[in-house]
Amino acid sequence: MLTTILLSLVLMISASFVLAGRSDVIQQVIYWDGFSYGSNPVVIDGTIETSEWNDSTVSILQGPRPVNVYTKEDAVHILIAIDCPDPSIVSIAFDIDNSGGQTPQNGDVLVQLGMNNSEYTGTGYGWAPTEKGEDWTANQGISSRYEFIMDYQRLGLSPGEPMTIGFLMDISGPLGHNTFPSDGNLYIPSSWAKTSSPDDWGTRKPTYIPPFLEYGRVSPLKGFTDTTFIFSINYTDDFTGEEPVRKEVMIDGTVHTMTTGDRNITDGAIFEYSTTLGAGQHQFYFLFSDGTSDLRFPGTGHISGPMVTEPNQPPEIIIGGIPSNLLTIEEDSPPVPDMIDLEDYFTDDRDDGTLTFSIESQQDNVQVQIEGSTLGVIGVVSNWHGSVELTVKALDNGIEGYPVDEYRLETLSNPFTITVLSVNDPPEQPKVQVDSIYVDEDIRFKEGEKADLVASSFDPDMVLDPTEEIEFSWSSDLDGDLGEGTVLNGERLSAGTHIITVRATDTEGATSSSSFKVIVEEVKGPWYEEIKDSWQSVVITFVTVLLILSFLAFFSYMRLKSKSLLDNVKRKQIYEMIKDEPGVNFSQLSKRLGLKHGVLSHHLNMLEKNNFVRSLQDGIYRRFYLFDQKIEYKVTLTEVQQTILYMINLNPGITQSHLSSTMGRNKMIVNYHIRILKEIGLLSLDRDGRETHCFLTENGLDHVLPSVRS
Repeated sequence: MLTTILLSLVLMISASFVLAGRSDVIQQVIYWDGFSYGSNPVVIDGTIETSEWNDSTVSILQGPRPVNVYTKEDAVHILIAIDCPDPSIVSIAFDIDNSGGQTPQNGDVLVQLGMNNSEYTGTGYGWAPTEKGEDWTANQGISSRYEFIMDYQRLGLSPGEPMTIGFLMDISGPLGHNTFPSDGNLYIPSSWAKTSSPDDWGTRKPTYIPPFLEYGRVSPLKGFTDTTFIFSINYTDDFTGEEPVRKEVMIDGTVHTMTTGDRNITDGAIFEYSTTLGAGQHQFYFLFSDGTSDLRFPGTGHISGPMVTEPNQPPEIIIGGIPSNLLTIEEDSPPVPDMIDLEDYFTDDRDDGTLTFSIESQQDNVQVQIEGSTLGVIGVVSNWHGSVELTVKALDNGIEGYPVDEYRLETLSNPFTITVLSVNDPPEQPKVQVDSIYVDEDIRFKEGEKADLVASSFDPDMVLDPTEEIEFSWSSDLDGDLGEGTVLNGERLSAGTHIITVRATDTEGATSSSSFKVIVEEVKGPWYEEIKDSWQSVVITFVTVLLILSFLAFFSYMRLKSKSLLDNVKRKQIYEMIKDEPGVNFSQLSKRLGLKHGVLSHHLNMLEKNNFVRSLQDGIYRRFYLFDQKIEYKVTLTEVQQTILYMINLNPGITQSHLSSTMGRNKMIVNYHIRILKEIGLLSLDRDGRETHCFLTENGLDHVLPSVRS
């Protein structure tokens, strides 16, 4: 049948070249000796075996480099093998309705052979990719060898009805094109060869058509040791339609029998084998036989896969876990930003990965944050004390090569507590009443006159402990100690101008005081006026001398007091460590000197107040230096602080509450970092009613990362 088709085609093309007077025809066309009616089975695996193609017609397609073409038909299919000397793309086009034209028309078919066999259809303007049809297949072997098979029905050839179709073959490679016909153009169907089918097509029956394999694969391509992998391949036997006598997959050198649920072998059946595999890279190939032909897929070598790994394991808690009573601090103590390193309590050694930490049960009264793996307390609600229970979550990074969100595992720590101890608050400054009226100016009465001064105060600790009591004591700069009690009898005061001090003391010994002026007018006799003038000059001189002596005594006292600050052993140790290690932070001082936070905070305040030391905020740390020490200071910003500067740079004037909600952070934590950034001069705050707006300073703009600012 195809002998007649292609022989006629060659003769027709050859004649056209002779009529045109071409002398190079012999170099441009395929010398088809005619398609033979072949009976040898062919496995479409890209391997041109002699036993498969020795009953075919062999032709040489001339051009930039010779190409061997093997052709035959089996009364049902066209079969073509192409042996190219270099990597090539083979295109075979059919003008099924012989419509010709200057562009590919609807119904025209183009197949391209290669590692990914593709099919295209004409659009009237060119070629458009389409889904590959099931009525043809091809395979590429080594050295650019191709094997191709297509059903006659795909070409629209009907039994006993001669039809004319267009045909073109183009083999392109690094050296150029080999084309049949020689002047054919892949995009101009009118330039293709024309041929007709014989009358007896479809009336002959093949003596034998071998089965074939395609689409061997494994799914999924990667997984874990507990994953079920399915090895599958398509087996087609449209000659006998019977199940193969051999149906095996060879996995890592071990044979496994495959099964199918399909009963229609003629249209193709999917054979499968399911199993789990050990960790590592695997390989496989398929072996089938119908009793006559032995099939192997791929023809040579093997298919790599799947890649199997051990399942992800959750992080582990190191023996003992986080101490259950992690931290005890005093009320209103400074922050403890570097309390513990969580990597000392969690590990991901089984997966050799890194961990991400987060607070699982944050509490409003104690603000806890995690920077990297460092857990710290950055703030406690003012005047609050008690205990909070917290839990930390450790999250691993999943498995390399797999979606992170699907394969990450987490572990929760044991609950642990942070305790805030109450610090005794002193009473409020006492107030004094005379005749049930609070004193807000000088009190004046005559010597010996009955006048009761009544003291009152409030102790904040009474809210928590009603048993707290306040005791009052009185003193005068003229009369000295005036005794204790709520009431001071004014009759006890001598004549003159008194500075009265009333001191309030609570049960724990905390005190506060206030002072006011009391003028007790002397009851004078008739002699008073006579001696008044003579004493006036004496008094003025005495007061002047007294003021000068008091001024000198005050400054001498202040100098002695400052020097005596370092007589305290602990304060001296703190001073010496700051001197030796400029820039040391609060936590380092506490750990190395073994001082409680409350004690250390008290001594540091004394040293700062008297200009022995000074401190600067550096990110989440406050660093200390001697007062007269030269400081080479460089601001180090945390990730949270950099994000705050970035958000303010994008939204100048953004409010603190809006900034907190945009960042998804606790408002108190954001406000804490804003205070630090304002203190070190990177931003300014503008109060507008109940809202506080944030703006970057010039220094703040300099600290915004260049990539962020752009």
